[in-house]
Amino acid sequence: MLFRATFSVALLALVLNIGEIFNLERANAIEKSLLLLAAFTLLLRGRIAWSVVTCVVFVLLSTLISAVFTVYSGFAWDIYFRSLASLAAALLFLVVIPSRSDSEFILLTFVFLPVFEIAVSALYQIRFGISMFRVDGLLGDMRLAGTTHPAFLAPLAVAGAFAAVFLADLKNKLYLVMTVVNGIILLLTAARMPALVFTLCCGSALIFCFQGQHSMRLFILLTGPIAASIVGLIFSERIMARLEYGSLSGREVLWNYLRNVSDHYPAFGIGLGHQSTIMGHETMVLNPTIAAHNEYIRLLVEVGWIGSALMIFAGVALFTAIWSSRWISYNPIFLVSVIAFAIYSYTDNTLSRFEANAILIVALIGCATVHQFRKIGIAHQTPSRLQGVGRLAKR
Repeated sequence: MLFRATFSVALLALVLNIGEIFNLERANAIEKSLLLLAAFTLLLRGRIAWSVVTCVVFVLLSTLISAVFTVYSGFAWDIYFRSLASLAAALLFLVVIPSRSDSEFILLTFVFLPVFEIAVSALYQIRFGISMFRVDGLLGDMRLAGTTHPAFLAPLAVAGAFAAVFLADLKNKLYLVMTVVNGIILLLTAARMPALVFTLCCGSALIFCFQGQHSMRLFILLTGPIAASIVGLIFSERIMARLEYGSLSGREVLWNYLRNVSDHYPAFGIGLGHQSTIMGHETMVLNPTIAAHNEYIRLLVEVGWIGSALMIFAGVALFTAIWSSRWISYNPIFLVSVIAFAIYSYTDNTLSRFEANAILIVALIGCATVHQFRKIGIAHQTPSRLQGVGRLAKR
């Protein structure tokens, strides 16, 4: 009960957007603290993958090495530790395999969380006049933002759709309806990279789930492209135009600026979490954001070449340890999800936003739960099969 309560409160704080509604200066710190608390309570209940824990510790130590040896005069330990806590909160959810009941609770929560956020945003619009839509800076279209931002709602919708496929395989095929619902929410956000992640993650899950259910697989293969075409016709050409738009929305200006900063602190960077503190006025005018929108360039600036090399090595080891574990057992869905997340990280802030991390959490828990479910099914079938072989031998 403790984990479910802390996890629910953490996600509730995230979706309610308490910083904007209640004008809390430390809202982000509160949200990260609640997520970190939920991760720790999950550690007390689930099965810990110790090889993955070792990799996580190595990732965190890599950032500490850069923090100790940086020559950036503006380095501050409080900024570093806040960013370290945010990174730890994301990684700790990947070192534990929850129980079957907790796993289903997590998947169910992600399935319905985007819909809940839309309902809350509708109430905010009625009560506070806060619009649930935001004007797109590229084409001037209205994008669904929910209570936060289209860029945050979109990955949450991807995680919800992804989780629904796993639940459809585990419990009831009607959960596929929620894959469609979350897919529509994603389309209304007009987020381009999350749309690619949705296609890769949900597509691989639909292909590799439902083993032995040939009629179900045939139904998905036949109706999937038709449903996608119908949805594409329903929504406005302007939203679809944004999905096809090739611009990087000014990110290239920001990236060039950050590369120049990196050239001044090449070895150990300026310290984890400090990228937002070195944004120049000219860059802010051209691209009004303090976020790098590219995790590779951000880490290059913050931890340098040495720290980045160590973190990439540890990160590859971490996901290899998960993929080869007895809980995942080389599931191709998890591999595709990690690749999709790596691509997503090129244009967005994935490590610092739990909404994006949720995609990996769903992949881990979904693959582990489905694998466990099939092992139990095989174990139950084995005695009857052995009895059949024995009868044949007697004949």
